[in-house]
Amino acid sequence: MPASRRARRLRWLVPVAVAAAISLLAFLPTLSSAATPDLPRITAEQLVAKVKQSNVQAFSGTFQLTSDLGIPNISSLQGAAQQGTGLNPVDFLSGTHTATIAVDGPDRQRVSMPGSLNEVDAFHDGSNAWLWQSDGHTVTHYILPADKPDANDASKPPEAPEPVRTPDDMAKKLLDQITPSTNVSVTTPDYVADKAVYELVLAPHSADSTIDHVGIAVDAHNGMPLEVTVVPKGQTKPAIDLGFTKIDYSKPGGSFSFTPPPGSTVTTKDLTKKGDHAGADAQKPEPINPAAGPLKMTHRVHGHHGEAMGPEMPMPTASGPESTKVVGDDWTQVIIASGVQLPVRGFGLREASTPVSGAWGSGRLLHTSLANVLFLSDGRIAAGFVNASALEAAVAHG
Repeated sequence: MPASRRARRLRWLVPVAVAAAISLLAFLPTLSSAATPDLPRITAEQLVAKVKQSNVQAFSGTFQLTSDLGIPNISSLQGAAQQGTGLNPVDFLSGTHTATIAVDGPDRQRVSMPGSLNEVDAFHDGSNAWLWQSDGHTVTHYILPADKPDANDASKPPEAPEPVRTPDDMAKKLLDQITPSTNVSVTTPDYVADKAVYELVLAPHSADSTIDHVGIAVDAHNGMPLEVTVVPKGQTKPAIDLGFTKIDYSKPGGSFSFTPPPGSTVTTKDLTKKGDHAGADAQKPEPINPAAGPLKMTHRVHGHHGEAMGPEMPMPTASGPESTKVVGDDWTQVIIASGVQLPVRGFGLREASTPVSGAWGSGRLLHTSLANVLFLSDGRIAAGFVNASALEAAVAHG
């Protein structure tokens, strides 16, 4: 089965919030203490082709998340203002985080992301996927359609889980976007997770881009990317580093299914039914009555004698943008979204941003060494890997 199909299937593993967070995070690789590997010479074109032709169907491993965007730990600003429980995507904007993954083809994956106070686990087994959050004891069970749409398919339910951004996924996405605006080269081989790797370097030409270069470490044996690093301009240390610390290419064992533990609140979302997505009614418990229409229910897992174990607690939902617009090309793209319901104050973003204004209007700017995000007072959000001036110019012309 082509690698592109496996990547599409992975998008059903975890929800949008987790995917968006992981897509911005850094994974710190473990480098071997051995000398530089002695590998045959390879051109940039040959290495790009090697990555695109790689088709690793089964593997398991551990990767670490480290992000250093040059901003304070936003999650620490929340304190008593923190609302709700479960995974907070803002936590991934700083610090180091570890996850384990096992993949057995396009239809069987599991990921575990333990935290200091909670753990998030995701499972995918055929037409079923589960997201377990220990903080709050909540489980979301997704029933997946047989034909999974692409990420850009307008018919894709907005509630559909998104992919886990492993180094393999992230690297192939970057390589698919190579254009004449990018300088592509190969540098000195190295080791990642005790595997000999070629080092591919992508460097944008644009002066407005905040990215100096992107490094991709490619397994010299099978072409699978094991690490992706993003270095901002004016720095030598990566702001984003996504890489494996351990990897095993043998078929992983264990189950890819999930049984909710007693006391859990389970929300089932049947993505085979049109209209079963996040919204105001998604938080209301409904009777378990499949004959009544699309499944959308919240219930408690009972103990061995049938008693209810714990209070009912509907899963919180998030609202996606009403519309999005892309301004610019390649490395200078800016995404402008309207109608986004984002709890800026609750997530500590307000405290980390500064007020700005111009001919385009007013808002608050969240500035990092890599990305800039503008929260406009009219409810729009603009973001891109561009400097603040270019971001504001995109808003003015967008």
